[in-house]
Amino acid sequence: MPKRTPDQLRYWSETNKVIGQKLRAYYQACTTEEFPPRLLVLLKKLDEETEPSAEQVGVMSRPGVHPAKARPLAGEE
Repeated sequence: MPKRTPDQLRYWSETNKVIGQKLRAYYQACTTEEFPPRLLVLLKKLDEETEPSAEQVGVMSRPGVHPAKARPLAGEE
């Protein structure tokens, strides 16, 4: 393996630092357990869109009743 010049070593060192910085930023959620702000906004929006209504919650809480076939119980109408 040929010896590297000081310029090549310096270039490799800088490249290595940049790669490390980009990887740390990319994997921020895994290493710090903090999500980027844009992802938090998207998660909140998804939660709001997929939150079940009170009617759906009542049907889902009745064991053995398929939500598509459920009819209101007496007094729920």
